[in-house]
Amino acid sequence: MIMQYDVGGEKNMREISKNQFIAVFIIIGIIAAIFLIFNFTKESCGNKVCEQGENCFDCPSDCECNIGEYCSSTEKRCIKPTCGDGNCERLENCSDCPVDCGTCKITSFCGDNKCDAGELCSTCPKDCGICQPRYICGNNICESEENCYDCPKDCKCDESEYCSSIQKECMKPVCGDGNCEPYENSGNCCLDCSCYLPEEICNEITKKCEVQEMMLIDARAIELALEYFENQNLNVISTQVLGVSYYNNKLIKEVVVEIDGEEWERYVGITEDEEITEFTLP
Repeated sequence: MIMQYDVGGEKNMREISKNQFIAVFIIIGIIAAIFLIFNFTKESCGNKVCEQGENCFDCPSDCECNIGEYCSSTEKRCIKPTCGDGNCERLENCSDCPVDCGTCKITSFCGDNKCDAGELCSTCPKDCGICQPRYICGNNICESEENCYDCPKDCKCDESEYCSSIQKECMKPVCGDGNCEPYENSGNCCLDCSCYLPEEICNEITKKCEVQEMMLIDARAIELALEYFENQNLNVISTQVLGVSYYNNKLIKEVVVEIDGEEWERYVGITEDEEITEFTLP
């Protein structure tokens, strides 16, 4: 049996394999070219440059938002919140934008046994404890935090001064300022301290209260007293003017009279109009 070898068929098979290889090579080349082109045109996230196609959401390292802005996850861009638009956005809170975010809840208060920020021993001793004094009262040294009112042992006033309970400092009384201050009285400053007795008036020169002078002299007062008791057929042994006083809104001179045969003395008051009133002893 004679075998025939088809040279032309083998040649055709080689041509087909060659063409397939070329096609596969071309396809691989096209894919590689597309890959290279894609890599050359794709943005480089992380190079600190916000390039076209990058945004703050997908590449925050390159596209950072300015201070006061935040990156919207929906719009993928930097947005500055607007207080008053009804939306409690990022960077807004109850303290800086209560219109959008509502009023902040009070989480701390004086009396919750926590010394919170803003509380001090002077404003909230319940939470922060009692303030410790930085000075010692009683060491005979008037320190800067001490005064004559809170610590008179250390901060003593001079003899002519007094310690004011309002200013808490030593003050010297001023006669004539309208205030009856300590160490002032009707005997040394009637300009500020009124006279106690109605028959007294304030002498603006001496600044002392003095009994008003009467036009009725002592001799005339004694004479009127004698006449008063002699008209009662009483024998007067002695008379004495005691002084000036006030009775029924009038100045009177008081006269004490000793009557013959009586154990007790009698007292009369005589006005400048020479009216006589006898006072009955209790």
